[in-house]
Amino acid sequence: YNEYKSYLSLKLTMSATEKKAFPLKRQEELKWNGWGYIDSKLEADLENDNVLFTGNRYPLAGKNLPHLLKWFRETLGADTSFRTPPQPLNLSKIPKPIRCEPFMEEARKFCKHITEDPEDRLMHGHGHLCEEMYMLRNNLFTRIPDIVVYPSCHDDVVRLVELATRYNVVIIPMGGGTSVSGALLCPENEQRTIVSLDMTEMNKIHWIDYENLTAHIDSGIIGIDLERKLEKEGYDT
Repeated sequence: YNEYKSYLSLKLTMSATEKKAFPLKRQEELKWNGWGYIDSKLEADLENDNVLFTGNRYPLAGKNLPHLLKWFRETLGADTSFRTPPQPLNLSKIPKPIRCEPFMEEARKFCKHITEDPEDRLMHGHGHLCEEMYMLRNNLFTRIPDIVVYPSCHDDVVRLVELATRYNVVIIPMGGGTSVSGALLCPENEQRTIVSLDMTEMNKIHWIDYENLTAHIDSGIIGIDLERKLEKEGYDT
């Protein structure tokens, strides 16, 4: 059993090089100011009273929804002519990072991916509450992470927490980023360095116990990626 478990671990670790649900730079495929992928959205054609679902990721993609606007008006009492277009991203409004040089210097010794890019920081500074979407669509940024760090294994996380303790740095872990509890919001008055710990590089299945139907899976794996990997072994969640 142990020999087979090791073989399975190797196979599924190697498959981690496959295309993930989204790249390291999430904003390349995910909306920075809304839900979901950039290419997947509802486009309203008010002149023809029609809605089109764009993209090609989902069964509904490319299909017209001719009754949706009518349903909004008659069932919800919505004014479908009312528009609140999002404001373009204004990088000058993104708060400057509060840096902790000793933490960053030591973290770079073992973490391959560390970024202070303003767009990366913004993508890691919110979840998907309606209030957070409103903030983003109107450039109302207050406090966002100062650094984004991507650990690749358990030991990286242990070392990062030890460094954060030593240098009095705040850590906010992040997975898929779809939190609707406000857990990813940074305290507005926090003056310490805030690190977003992006867990998505920890995305491996280490082993599956076929008898008890349990598995050892990294905490950062995205749901759709987990399903793809398990499907290859004849399983799902």
